[in-house]
Amino acid sequence: MNKIPGIRITIEGELEVIELEGGSILDSMYQAIDCELVQMIGLDCGVDAIFDEEGKYNGAQPNRRATHTVRSLGFQFFPGDSLSGSVVFLGHTAEGETVGLTEKQRKLITVAAG
Repeated sequence: MNKIPGIRITIEGELEVIELEGGSILDSMYQAIDCELVQMIGLDCGVDAIFDEEGKYNGAQPNRRATHTVRSLGFQFFPGDSLSGSVVFLGHTAEGETVGLTEKQRKLITVAAG
């Protein structure tokens, strides 16, 4: 089974390299961020930030480091808005297919995360 490399930022601010199962990518996303409904923010650098759609409603803690990272990569939040819970970063193709992060994208996320 193919593995899709990504980066997860936990609510504690830990930056972790992870591998998701390519055959069941959606199930792997659910497990990686411990949720039942995922949401994606597509960033111009070919990266998606994947997070719990219901995180703010189910009591997940704000993820300041992931919010800072996504903001640093060009996403504009509404004032006072933030991401909650763990956030996974994966790549995407021009056709919208989820793929692993390239080395350049991993470095970009790491630098943006501070």
